[in-house]
Amino acid sequence: MAHIRSNSLPSSVHPTILRIKEELVKLKGLEASQTAEAILIALESLKDLYTCVDDLLHLSFTQQVLVLHRREKWVDEMLNGSVQLMDLCSSARDSLSSMKEHMQALQSTLRRRRAGDPSIKCEIRSYFLYRKKAEKDLNKSLSKLKKICNGCPLLNENNDASMVFEVLQEVTAVTISIFQSVLCFMASTSPVTRPSKWSLVSKVMRKGTVACEVEDGDVNLVQRVDASLSTLCCHASSKDDDVKVSQAQKRMVELEGSVERIDGGLECLFRQMIQTRVALLNNINL
Repeated sequence: MAHIRSNSLPSSVHPTILRIKEELVKLKGLEASQTAEAILIALESLKDLYTCVDDLLHLSFTQQVLVLHRREKWVDEMLNGSVQLMDLCSSARDSLSSMKEHMQALQSTLRRRRAGDPSIKCEIRSYFLYRKKAEKDLNKSLSKLKKICNGCPLLNENNDASMVFEVLQEVTAVTISIFQSVLCFMASTSPVTRPSKWSLVSKVMRKGTVACEVEDGDVNLVQRVDASLSTLCCHASSKDDDVKVSQAQKRMVELEGSVERIDGGLECLFRQMIQTRVALLNNINL
């Protein structure tokens, strides 16, 4: 992410900008988290951050800066970036919805069939095929995030414009990082086909990004579900199959609840991002 390089900010920094800086500091401690609980906290904090940005965009000095520089490249990049982030937020919600639908279909099969029924293995394999396709879509989304990072221009000035630009670019950077965490949470390579540790995201996002390899003992809900389903699919029928089915169902219910909460967090964030973009457009068109 390219940031503004300036020796110092203007002597008088508006309290709204200071509030944004404080929110940014809070979020930086949550960027690399991939647990459902941490992601939910990060999404709520990110929504609060965009509320502060909305306040910033309604300040007279910010409006003057945007009107004065509205034909410059950095303003265009900022507008394009906001659209891309909203599209990615929407795509993440679609992915969560699709994951939930596939899990519900699989849970229905597990409830209706007896342990050891061949149709269970068939449904599990179908679920993993869906996951494989979902990971390809995830790759594309992460590539888009990388392009947003690389497309940010550099503004080497020390004035109100650079101060506003720097703050908004930092908001974009932390938004990208949190979205990476959400996408990484949803990702997991099927243990049926590749039992080793996976590095899907690290192949796309190189330096300065969220590390997505799974360490021993550090497995998120998605991967725990995959592990349970893999056990059902790979092992021969045995007397403890009922226990394995029960464990898989329990983990899927837990994951489904987390998926619903994360989707709700993304929905609230998306609404706030719309308001922020409207304020941005209104300022530029004054």
